Amino acid sequence: MRYRLVTIILLLFNATAYSQPAVSLKPLEGDKGMSIENTQSISGTCGKSLVRITGITNLVDDFFTLDPDAGIIIVRRSYDKVLKINDSDEIFDDYSGLVCIPTKTGDRLFLWTFCGGKMCGESLKYFVINPGKPAFISPKNGACDGKCASKHLDQHPLPLNIEKRFNANFEGVEPDFPADEETTNWR
Repeated sequence: MRYRLVTIILLLFNATAYSQPAVSLKPLEGDKGMSIENTQSISGTCGKSLVRITGITNLVDDFFTLDPDAGIIIVRRSYDKVLKINDSDEIFDDYSGLVCIPTKTGDRLFLWTFCGGKMCGESLKYFVINPGKPAFISPKNGACDGKCASKHLDQHPLPLNIEKRFNANFEGVEPDFPADEETTNWR
């Protein structure tokens, strides 16, 4: 009888626990309601490695933006071979892009970031990652320009005509990527 009573109590407790909302946060002082921002994740492969981008807040053309607290790029070759890139690595800017490029020496991940504000200056940064290791093969400090990136991509041209699109911004030509959130029509 004792075991039946304990089982009934546990079942009642579990039913109560499941009826609670998954997220129950109080709004910040002065807010009328809780501000919720939905993010999304995208997963795919590059070579034999899993590539996952989490915390995406916006997608537009060839760029995405990441939530500073939730945005992570994960490159996983196996359980113990993982590269995680997050906001504390100081790699991401306002807009980023990532593409897998097959090269003579194996598949490579090409990551670019761009600061879209008026005070950023020339801030396009390139990074090349070997997903088979997984590890950066270009400088992690953002010092890799187009020639450096092309070298690490076995002279493969940079995708999406990215350099021409970026340079147009500094030649008085309107670029074909978003300048700022106010003028961008997000999907």
